Amino acid sequence: MKKLTVLLLSALLLASCAQDVPADVSVSLAESSVSSEASSAESSEETSDTSSCDTSSEEEDTAEWPHHRNPYEDNETPVTIAEDFPDFWDNSLETYEGTQIREEYFLIVKIESDRMYVAAPYEYQSHIVFAGDFAETYKVGDYILVSVGDYLSHGSFYYVPQADIIGIETDMQNIFAVIVAPEKPVIYLYPEQETQVSVRLDYDGTLTSTYPAYKDGEGWKDLTVLPDGTIYGADGKEYYCLFWEGKDNTQYDFSSGFCVRGEDTEVFLEEMLREIGLTAREANEFIIFWLPRMQHNAYNVISFQTDAYTDSARLTVTPEPDSVLRVFMAYYASETPVDIEPQAFEGFERQGFTVVEWGGAMTQASLQ
Repeated sequence: MKKLTVLLLSALLLASCAQDVPADVSVSLAESSVSSEASSAESSEETSDTSSCDTSSEEEDTAEWPHHRNPYEDNETPVTIAEDFPDFWDNSLETYEGTQIREEYFLIVKIESDRMYVAAPYEYQSHIVFAGDFAETYKVGDYILVSVGDYLSHGSFYYVPQADIIGIETDMQNIFAVIVAPEKPVIYLYPEQETQVSVRLDYDGTLTSTYPAYKDGEGWKDLTVLPDGTIYGADGKEYYCLFWEGKDNTQYDFSSGFCVRGEDTEVFLEEMLREIGLTAREANEFIIFWLPRMQHNAYNVISFQTDAYTDSARLTVTPEPDSVLRVFMAYYASETPVDIEPQAFEGFERQGFTVVEWGGAMTQASLQ
């Protein structure tokens, strides 16, 4: 796949995002699927009747929107572009600066000379602009696989000045399962006395970052760990936890969980993490990492994972701990409330050598 690096626009082009966008960019995907199939059928009949004729014009017409299989066939909700895209350089605007490390699919909705409007292919209605000149490479209706770098967000509006467009997806049959990227699982070790510890992670995915460095086939070896959780590596360096991140295709279980208003996320996490069994410090670190990603959403649909996570990221600690707590939160943003069966927790009692891990992933709500 051809990789295209999107360059950072000048301040003039960036500020132009505040301009109104024409309101005609509102397309019912269900209707577009029907019209595309009908046009394709007509084109096929003409080709069969006059096989020697030039059908390039018909192919261009049917390819305009969309020219790939439409995964939204039962979804009549239009993909829209907001008329009043916010001015991210207005000092009075509350803006979140973020970085996304995972790859994600987007549907191109509109292309202009210096930017491209895209929609995320799931129920959450995001309004997203990529900076750059794309007119000669892509067209409306393309599904593109993108690795987003830095971005600015305000509510459901996102401006992406830099991203890597990895390529165009031509077969959409299987991409609309939940796409996830586990972020910041951290592992705490609490032995009863100073102990030599080794930790190995068998992960059904690709590790993208670890600290201290994780050695393939060996893991984290020859750690000296104190009862307060302080870790010393074999080189004598001090750490307070073991950190890893990765990329995988695990499909998490949302059969039960919680739907929480974005503005209520802080209080919800404080109460829920205490109930699950994290200490105040562990919960604080969890919330500091995840709250900025969640509090500006209209709603967050949250499910704390058990087997779906632990089966895909198997942890082996030597010597064997007496109690283990692995907290992994999967969530997706929603514009509307979602009915979901509440989760229940048995509680956690720390006994002897205790190992605690927390992490999470923002997922895409599957339409299948």
